[in-house]
Amino acid sequence: MSSKVSTNHQLPPGETDTAQHAVDVLRQENSTLHTEIELRSQENALLNEVISTVGSTLRLDEVLRHLVDTVVRATSCDVAFIIFMTKIKNASCSPVPMNSIAAS
Repeated sequence: MSSKVSTNHQLPPGETDTAQHAVDVLRQENSTLHTEIELRSQENALLNEVISTVGSTLRLDEVLRHLVDTVVRATSCDVAFIIFMTKIKNASCSPVPMNSIAAS
């Protein structure tokens, strides 16, 4: 027994627009997903870089300096810095500047 497979792939009139719309929607969704994957890949690369730095040294100043550099690159900002807050008697808290950790 042999069965023939239909080779007529033409859509009936009126369904062509619907099919084209479905293809357009799928292309847009594919493009959106591709963009999301690229962003997550970049985020993961930056996170892995920070994790690698944290794991490679116990020196807090090096880790924080690298973290600030990574934040500057990731956010395309002009300046980034870390402020340490320390409690002072009879005050809620006060900033302790660390100029060596600022990056621009």
